[in-house]
Formats: sequence, structure tokens, C-alpha cells
Amino acid sequence: MRTRRRILLLLASLSLEACAGLGSATGSSPGSGGSTSTGSGGSSGVHCTTAACVPPLSTHLLWAVEIDPSAQSPAAIEENPSVDLYGVGGQLTLTAGVATTVGAIFTAPANGSIPSTANAVLTVPSLIPGRPSLTFQAPTALTSPGSSVATLNVPSDRLGSPATVALVPLSPADQTNPPHSFSVALASSLPFNLPDDDISLGGILWSAIGKPPTSTFVARAFQGGTQVSNAAPTTATDGSFTLVLPSVTAASGPLTIQLTPQSQTDPWFISNPITLPSSPSVQSLQTIMLPAYSNLNQFNLTVQGADGPNSKVSGAVVNAQTIVGTNSLGTTEFARSGITDINGVASLSLLPGSATVPRPYTLTVTLPVGSVYASQCPAAVSVTSGTSSVNTTSAQTIATVSLALRPVLTGTVRDSFGYPVAGVSVTATPGPTATGACPAAATSPSNTTTDAFGAFELPLDPGTYQLDYDPPSGSSAPRFTELGVVVSGDGQILHDLTLPAGGLVEGTAFILGASQPLVSATVRIFEPRCAAGATCTTAPWLRGQTVTNASGQFQIVVPLSP
Repeated sequence: MRTRRRILLLLASLSLEACAGLGSATGSSPGSGGSTSTGSGGSSGVHCTTAACVPPLSTHLLWAVEIDPSAQSPAAIEENPSVDLYGVGGQLTLTAGVATTVGAIFTAPANGSIPSTANAVLTVPSLIPGRPSLTFQAPTALTSPGSSVATLNVPSDRLGSPATVALVPLSPADQTNPPHSFSVALASSLPFNLPDDDISLGGILWSAIGKPPTSTFVARAFQGGTQVSNAAPTTATDGSFTLVLPSVTAASGPLTIQLTPQSQTDPWFISNPITLPSSPSVQSLQTIMLPAYSNLNQFNLTVQGADGPNSKVSGAVVNAQTIVGTNSLGTTEFARSGITDINGVASLSLLPGSATVPRPYTLTVTLPVGSVYASQCPAAVSVTSGTSSVNTTSAQTIATVSLALRPVLTGTVRDSFGYPVAGVSVTATPGPTATGACPAAATSPSNTTTDAFGAFELPLDPGTYQLDYDPPSGSSAPRFTELGVVVSGDGQILHDLTLPAGGLVEGTAFILGASQPLVSATVRIFEPRCAAGATCTTAPWLRGQTVTNASGQFQIVVPLSP
């Protein structure tokens, strides 16, 4: 079927070339020269095949440009939220400023401590609406017992901008020190005094028999999914732990406490949301008691294709999760994962139930990108006593899961003249709605490349996807993005695409204030989807990107009618 389709596409392409009297394509790759494109090179008759023969952009497009220098360059990343890409008869000249150093100095409070090992993380809001903040990170170095400093390289033109600096302790300093965050106007020197009003939150963890657990647990506090405390281990003597949190967390909303075992044999505890009073600075949690549970036993789960027991599926990630117990303070949960072997068997060490009170587990089976089988969330299974054997051949099989075939998105990518485009990277990114048989079976982006006939095939879990089409460097075709592509049912889903006509944007990138060109810098062109200066969470369209050549020159084909 596929071979026949390729032959038909080849015949159609040859027929078009014969009608137009076309010859072989010639031309240069993007950034290969300094002259302005005339729209005549790199073509086969009327068929333009390379960026060199694409006519210069002949309309005003006020889009955003990002210049990302190579790691060896003295230049810093540059963002311009509004550049007129209009290029008839000329070229763009882009400049990137040099990097400057920012010294972040942290001083401990009186009778307090400074983390011996930590990272300073500086974030600056992007100038391009919808783009992630720029992030810069550097380790701290102790300059005295109560002071440390980190040196960060940032764009010099961002001095004076609003920024956030976080001091993030690393192990083992994170056991006693919490992270701290500061809002500042970016300057070359940023002194910070660590606060002296941290909150101390004490707690005790006991086993079901009222004694400290035999293994160590680590307590952490989270707020909005972000860790806001130290990582406090429980003590072996009485199961106590002490969390330290910045005082600002008390006014920033509820938090949850998570106690994570350091062994592979115990469940973890997640508290219900806790609201801290604004005072006092020393507070205590109620004693947390884990429910009773048995030692781990060995279980098997078999994964096969829907076409029968002989189609064993290897490489599938199987996750089993159960709620061990709940009380007024929170929930105790347990989960384990395994990967199926060549026989389609995943071996799982699970907390068992009993013959009279089986333990229910929810399952997810996630397939790797490119698999012909679809991810799935099977019905919950009940686990009884099982066996303590580590031999998978004698372990109890708790379920056999049959996987349906993934629908296959298949199509041909053509340029605006109707010719197939080879080498196009086609990426399917899940979202914005849930993808797969259930939300728990998270689907990763999937990628393929069109063949010599412009054809592609992508096995995908059912759902909604964003499709990005990225032609190879030097192509006359522009980059393109589709939203809301629905993949459902089974079998092949035909999804042909004709890329829009493109206009050529070309120019040279320099270091600001110097004639030195930027070599091997990545140039990206974005079309913002909200007004400049507005608070925006909608990511802009990436309309094209390339890398500058040895002379700092670049060529990017952008869509004329996105």
C-alpha cells in the first residue's frame, strides 16, 4: 500500500516536471552568502527548491526576533519584541548586546546560617509576549561563615529590569536551609540579607504500632507545586522532623506536607492542605501515623497486543498505584513501576492485600513514542497475598492487558506549488485536551521526518495535538504550525498539508557596538499572539529559525499567510 502510494507520488512529480520543462535544482544554503536574494537562484524552472530563490519578503511584518549566541560567544541572548521584517532590496542588521556580570551576595541573619552549597537562580521576564522567562544560574561560593556570593552572566541591556533571585540550597545543606526568593531591579551588585523570621514547623511520624518507622522518611512542604521548605529527615529515635519555611509562605496560601521514604519498601504520605497562622514562628503538626501494611510481594502483569496472546509487547511502562489509607490529616499512597520484557511481562513489587481483603491498584500502561500500540489505563485490579519470590516465573499474574493499535496519522507535505517536500520534521505535541485512553497515561511528543516523496506516518494515541512542520535548513518552504488536530478511531488517518508560500528574510547579526559578526548564533523569528507589554501566557508562533554562518549571515523563509 505504502509502496504503491510512493510510486504514484513519484509519477505525479515527474509529470509536473515534464509539463514545466524543469531541470535540476541548484542554489545555496541559508546564510551562504552576503548578497540580497533576487528570487532566481536555487530553482528548477518555475519550481523554487531552496531559500536562495525565494523572493524577499514584500510586506511589513512586525514580529519578534530572538538571537541566541553560541556558548563561546561574548554576546548575550537578545530579544526584540517588534522587528519590521520587510526586506525588499535590503537586509536586516541584528545586534546582540554583550553579557555583563551580576554579583548576588547573600548574608546570613544574626545567629543564622548560610547554605554551604547552593545555587543562585535569576529569572527575568521575557520581552517577547508569551515566551518563558530568561533564567540564569550559578553556584554560590562561601566568602565567610555567614556570607556567600554567586556570579551570573546576564544581558547588559536588562540591567534595571524587574527580576527574581532565588537562593536554592543543595544537598546536604538543603536538610537545614529552605529556599529563599527575592524580587529586585536587576543591577550589577545585588546584596541580600536572609530573613531572620523563618517559620519552624515540627512534626512526628509514627508507624501503625506507634513507634518511629524503621526506615528514614524525608519531609518537605510544597505550595502551588513548588517546594518551599528544607528537606528534613525523620529521626530514628522518635520519628520527629523539623521543617523550616520562609515566613512569606504563611500569607501565600495553603501548603501540603509530603513525607517520602528513602527505602523502596514503604509508602509515602501527603497531607491535606494546611494553612499556617501568621504567628507564632514556631508551630507544630499533629502526629502523623502511617496505616498498617505488609512487606512487598512479587507480582506480574502481562501486556499483549489486541491481535492475540502471541503478540507480546515489550518496552511498555506499567505503573500500579494504590491508596494504603486515609485519615483526617492526609493520605498514604504507594506506587511501583516496571517495564515489560521480551515476553510482555512486567515484574512489580507491590504491597499485597489478603485473600479476604484484597488491595485495589489503578494501572496505567504507557507505550514509548513510535510504538504501534496505544497507551491505556486498564480497569483497576485487586491484589491479594501474592508471593515473596523474586522469580517472575512463579509470581502471581494480576492482570493481562490487551492494547489496541494506535491510529496512524499519515499524509504528504507539499510546498505552495504542490511539490512534495522531503526532510520535513513533523512533531505532534499532545494538548491542549487530554490525550490517550486516560489522562494518567501521559503521552510524549512524537516526531518523524518526511521521506523523499514528502510522506510521513505517525502512530499516535487518540487525542488532540499541535502539529509543527519544520522543513530542512535551506528549504524554500516555511515553517508551519497546526492547532487542534484530532486523532481518533483506528487505522490510517489521512492528513495531507500544503505549506503556505514563503518570503525570504535575510541579514547579518553583529555584537552591539562592534563590527564583529555573530558566528553560529541561533536566530528565531516569532509571531506574538498577544500585544507587546501585555501579560500573556499564550506562546507565540515560532515562524522560522536558523544558525548564522561564519560571516554572521542568515536566511529564514517565513510564511506569508500563516
